[in-house]
Amino acid sequence: LKYEMFKRLNTGGEALSAQEIRNCSARMLGDAGTEFYTFLRKCEADESFRICTEELAESDRSKKGDEELVLRFFACKNAENLFSNNVRNWLDVYMEKVLLSETAFEYEKEKETFRKLFGFLSRVMGKYPFVKYKNGLPTGGLAPAYFEAVSIGVLNCLDHIVDSDAQTVRNAIISVVQSSEFRDVTGPGANTKPKLRGRISLIQNPLTQLPK
Repeated sequence: LKYEMFKRLNTGGEALSAQEIRNCSARMLGDAGTEFYTFLRKCEADESFRICTEELAESDRSKKGDEELVLRFFACKNAENLFSNNVRNWLDVYMEKVLLSETAFEYEKEKETFRKLFGFLSRVMGKYPFVKYKNGLPTGGLAPAYFEAVSIGVLNCLDHIVDSDAQTVRNAIISVVQSSEFRDVTGPGANTKPKLRGRISLIQNPLTQLPK
């Protein structure tokens, strides 16, 4: 009851961001909530993740936008089927299902996956894996749709490319994000399930064709 009241009281104002509300709500649910909240914070503090998300706007970071990106990664990885055009609701529902043990979450396994992926991305892309590119050069800040596409697209073929030449992987990713096809699934109206799947596939498919 306290959890539901807190959500209702804090979703109509500007005092707290969506992720700040999630963090507070999680801790209201006892040990399970505290464990998940602590896990998100540890992932956010991972050095490789911080390198990869350095271009996140400070205004977003001050509102726990970096922790929300961690949650967004696991929602994309584990609950794409729950996506229904509203990112905030999607993340809320996924987190609640984890906290209420309605969906499994293997902490050690998930931590290792997270560490391995962002370690790879920081090595290959530095601080620019989730930004737009023009003429091969990074431009602008971190874009959430790019974060989803690159993180999950790379994850889905990581075992295949983990030992590939870093510059070759980097060039392949940049080539995709500069394409008109990628802009079509990351621009206006990008928050649909077909476009989410489309942008992930656009990153994943050429990477699976790279030589090991």
